[in-house]
Parts: sequence; structure tokens; C-alpha cells
Amino acid sequence: MNKHLVLLALPALVACGEPVALEVTGVTPLPLIEGVDDASITGVTVDPDTGRRFVLTEFNGIFEVGDGISHLIREFPQPDVWPRAGWTDFASLGGDRFAITNEGDGYILDLGQQTLRQHFCYEPGWDGDWVEDRIQRTSSVAFDPGSDRLFAQPQTVEDGVVTEALVGSWDATSGVDLAWRTLPDLDFVAGGAAVAPDGTLYLARGRTLFTYDFDEDELIELGHLGDAGISDVQGMAWDAANERLLVLDDADDDLVELKLN
Repeated sequence: MNKHLVLLALPALVACGEPVALEVTGVTPLPLIEGVDDASITGVTVDPDTGRRFVLTEFNGIFEVGDGISHLIREFPQPDVWPRAGWTDFASLGGDRFAITNEGDGYILDLGQQTLRQHFCYEPGWDGDWVEDRIQRTSSVAFDPGSDRLFAQPQTVEDGVVTEALVGSWDATSGVDLAWRTLPDLDFVAGGAAVAPDGTLYLARGRTLFTYDFDEDELIELGHLGDAGISDVQGMAWDAANERLLVLDDADDDLVELKLN
């Protein structure tokens, strides 16, 4: 499906149940990052200070996106705690600093200082009940500059069986976890997350867009991004300067810019 202007009925976002216009305002193809398999692009983020846009690859570093061309910034420095697998998502903190996720751990990548340090753990405490084959993985992390908080939506797997899906939040400065919210759907895995300036947390799974209501502790389904030609969300970010939601469509290798009216 071509990516185009659509109207979605999103009563949870507006008063009186009126529909919200979802407008595709830009599409940047990302299939030809030199030397990188397109399947390895795992996240998108926007620098909250400068508005620069970046995409993350699983094993090949970070690229800046501009005018349809992606440029490699640099390879990662030596980490203080070796990552267990490939990188799954990231969020710009500004000042050439990124929160970046791996299996079980969140890191801070500081390109200015050339450091990569384990900073926050998205494995909640289990009261000493250690399970050898327990892993936690997230494909979504977001940063809210207004509250200085990080958000992620991990899933727990024990001995190959999914046992929980969560929404977690952390103090971005200290890395201390602030809250854990359990989702009723164990199979829920968000492919992307973004926080709007008003504090709204957006999550997307497949082609469906949600918000998370922290007062009611529940996901609210907003609509299908498939109506905008998006097939499989692999990453999301909020561009505050342009008031746009950026969506990385894994199926078409496109970076889609959406305006929510």
C-alpha cells in the first residue's frame, strides 16, 4: 500500500470521539545503507536539542539520516559490560548521548567521551529467585526530556516460555528503575516507543498504534498504521521540533513521518 493521507477513528485521543487525521508528511527509504543488511536496522531516534535524526543497526553502529542519505557516525567504543546480543533500540538524550538497549541491559553511549557503559537494567527484581535460562528483551526504548525518564517495554522468557510483558520506567540520569507495569497480554512486544512533549507514551506492535494510560495501567489501541501504508513497526521516535511521529517500517525499509492532528 502506498503511504498517503488517511483518517483514523482515534476517539481515545480527542474529545467527543471525533476522528484524528493521520497524515504522512514524508517517507525516507532506508534500503541501501552501504555494507549493512537492511534487516539489521533496529531503531530510530531524534536528538531533542538539534532535531538530527538517526537510525540504529543491530551490529554496525549508528547512521545519521538526512535528505534520504544515511551516513555512518562511528563504531561503538569498548563497553564496560560486554553485551549479550545485538542492539535492539535506542533513544537520543541530546549532547551526542544515547540510551541503547541489548538483551537484559540498557547502556549509555556517549560519543563525545567515547564511552559505552551499562546504565539501567530492564530486568525487574525477582527477590533472589534466580532462573538460569531467564532472559529479558525489549525492542523499544524512549526518552522523555520533560521528565528525564526512560521508558521500555520488555518481555520475560523463562526456559523458552514467555512469563510476562511489562512497561518499565527509569530515571535517565541515575539509571534507577522507577516503576514496573504488568501487561495482561503476555505476547505483547512493542516494535517501537516514543514519548510526546505532553508525556504521552506511544507504543506500536506490528501495524497497530497504542498509548499507555499510566493512571489506569492499561494499553489503549488507537488504530492501524496499515491504513497509512505501514506494515511492521521496527522503531519509533517523536520529532518535537516538527511535531511529527517517526515510524521505521521494517517491511518496506522506510522511515515514515506522520502528523497527528
